[in-house]
Amino acid sequence: MIKNIIFDFGKVLICDDYPSFLKTLFADDDERREFEKIVLSSEFLTRCELGTEPFIETIRAYQKAYPQWKKQLQEISRRTLFILMITLRNG
Repeated sequence: MIKNIIFDFGKVLICDDYPSFLKTLFADDDERREFEKIVLSSEFLTRCELGTEPFIETIRAYQKAYPQWKKQLQEISRRTLFILMITLRNG
């Protein structure tokens, strides 16, 4: 059950530079841009934000749909969970 929702406009609570992070996952800029279309799509973000399924299940579904990016999706999962842990610990 969700008890609180925090909107962080302007990177006040969490400073996360996703474009720079994604550059570390790809040597090829064209492939990175294709990947960005997926993980920055409204469909992906909505699935993550609605909370109707666990975040890891969303990641697994996308890993199945895009097996060529399984490793990168796993890294996004790790980074997101790491940021949440730090935020909750320091919050």
